[in-house]
Amino acid sequence: MKRICHLTSVHPVRDPRILLKECSSLSVKYEVHLVAVSEVPVTYGNVIIHTVPPAKNHIARWIFTVGQVYRKAKAVKAAVYHFHDPELIPAAFLLRVQGARVVYDVHEDNYTTILQRDYIPGFIKKPAAAILARAEQFMSTFYHVVLAERYYKRRFPHGRIIQNFPMQNIIIRGERTFPYTKPAVLYTGSLTRDRGALEYLRLANSMKHVQFHFIGRCKSSLAEHMLCNARHNNIHMEKTGEYVSFSAIQQCLHMNRWLAGMAIFPQTRHYEQKELTKFYEYMAAGLPVIYSRFPVWEQLIGGHSAGIAVDPGSVDSMVNAVQYLLENPGAAEGMGSHGKNAVIAHYTWEHEAEKLFSLYEGLFR
Repeated sequence: MKRICHLTSVHPVRDPRILLKECSSLSVKYEVHLVAVSEVPVTYGNVIIHTVPPAKNHIARWIFTVGQVYRKAKAVKAAVYHFHDPELIPAAFLLRVQGARVVYDVHEDNYTTILQRDYIPGFIKKPAAAILARAEQFMSTFYHVVLAERYYKRRFPHGRIIQNFPMQNIIIRGERTFPYTKPAVLYTGSLTRDRGALEYLRLANSMKHVQFHFIGRCKSSLAEHMLCNARHNNIHMEKTGEYVSFSAIQQCLHMNRWLAGMAIFPQTRHYEQKELTKFYEYMAAGLPVIYSRFPVWEQLIGGHSAGIAVDPGSVDSMVNAVQYLLENPGAAEGMGSHGKNAVIAHYTWEHEAEKLFSLYEGLFR
């Protein structure tokens, strides 16, 4: 059986895109290995997982973890290596010059991502972002490039778009019941200031009769700030200090208690163009989406009549959106149904997996 190896030094070993979607799908046709960071051994289906210990900090990861991942990957002796982090570019280049075929999976717009990293000193951010962008562009001539979002085509015009859509098993079957006796809205995934933490706090402080539930990693200082400054004891934060598995998020999405899913981000260069995975997960779960009024987001969610756009700088705009869904359960149910139908028709991983298989079939010709 043809052997392939995915490698990551940054993403958790059970990353939904890497393990649950790409590796798991490919394991139907190929011998699939994954090299990733984990404190404990991991098994998953037919995927053969090799782990390296986590680094204590970012510097140690760049110096030691990258080398450990490279050595483990090289030992696999795969025909194709599929890597997921820009810091692995040198390692992937070594694998390429040794004769392997290489795929670079671009998860983020890494230029704007670096500009938003808190742990990178401000005076270094722009030079580091520029150097990485040039390195990605140059090295991409040696690799096949996979893009997790459409707008990355601007930087990688020859890249193949394979989006991070939800798997069919997340789609809620049947209809939800509207309204709820205890109105609650949901946010899933990592929570930061750039992802709307302070906007949600302002909204929660303006709607004491609504519960705001967050599930995902959040820095302890930010979580403490939100909880200490919540006026009405209506903010609930789950698993803030740890990586949250997709199964935990899926279980939360399947709870029949949410009025809407939230994605109210302040405007940043990094996020205003992104098509967030949480959009599709909310829609698959039959939830209306309350989202920032960015043109790309309006085209996607508004184009399917699946939610309400708000101004993240206006508390009144956010409050009015939640209040509208509370007072119009029929409209809320309709938005949820429209979103779910759109996911079923256009936005499931199973559609994207066919593109991935097509790429690999070309690599093995």
